[in-house]
Amino acid sequence: YGETAHPALGSVQPERDESELAMATRALEVGLPTLGICRGAQVLVVATGGTLVQDIASQCSQAVPHKGAQAPGRVSHGVRLAAGSLAARVFGAEVLPVNSAHHQCSDRLAEPLQACGWSEDGLVEAEEWPGHRFVLGVQWHPEEMWEEDRLQRRLFAALVEAASR
Repeated sequence: YGETAHPALGSVQPERDESELAMATRALEVGLPTLGICRGAQVLVVATGGTLVQDIASQCSQAVPHKGAQAPGRVSHGVRLAAGSLAARVFGAEVLPVNSAHHQCSDRLAEPLQACGWSEDGLVEAEEWPGHRFVLGVQWHPEEMWEEDRLQRRLFAALVEAASR
């Protein structure tokens, strides 16, 4: 995305990147409710002009393990949500236990996205588009937690609600 590839970046898939960025850009242009999960959150960041940390472990010395979920749905760390944010309203909480299985994350956000959730180490774990009916990116995997965690179920219900309006 205009940066030199970090040695720990890993493999890239240009065709996948191109198609996902095009879909995200179009969804945002036409005002579709949009939920980005993990890579999808990163796609939202890049589609709006932001940048990514290419490898958390080697670029963020203070980071807690983010690529550490040993089993789907297993809690890795907590996330603090901004009071009054879309994320806090959706989850009905300002602190969430989340799973984590990523080695990249948001670095610099570009307008209209704003950070609304942070892990204990200060890395951005959620971003949203204030004023849009529903644009939210989360860096964890709620689809692996929803059966056991009623708060994670609220995320999918909120997306469906926004799409029905």
